[in-house]
Formats: sequence, C-alpha cells, structure tokens
Amino acid sequence: MKLIYTLCIRHSDTRRYVQVIEDAAREFQGGPEQALVTIAKSQLALKRGNVDTALALLRHVLYLPCLIDCLCHK
Repeated sequence: MKLIYTLCIRHSDTRRYVQVIEDAAREFQGGPEQALVTIAKSQLALKRGNVDTALALLRHVLYLPCLIDCLCHK
C-alpha cells in the first residue's frame, strides 16, 4: 500500500491512481488490506479537494472487520 502512495499520490496522475486503487480494491476486498485501500481512496478524495468524501470513507474504515486484522499484522 505504501507503493500505491509513493507512485500515485505524490504525482499528479490521478487517473493512474484511480486505476491502481480500483485494482487494489478488487484484489484485497474482504482481506486485511481492505482498510488500507479505503484510506488510500480517502487520500485521493483529499487530493481532489473533496473533504466530505474523504471523511465519509474514513468513517467507513472504523466499521470494517478487516481493520483489526490489518493492524494486528503490522
């Protein structure tokens, strides 16, 4: 997930970032990384200036059962 951030969010190519996020969402759905993908989506929303969407996504992370798994595997 750090790779997604490094490759996309630091650069201005948000189209590529969206594609990477969509691919990651499909790949990691239901797994411990799902929370990280959601956080990456919120970073994209912030980059686009959409604070409300970013906050809504972050609120959703709290209810993902995979969040505990993700944090425990770090």
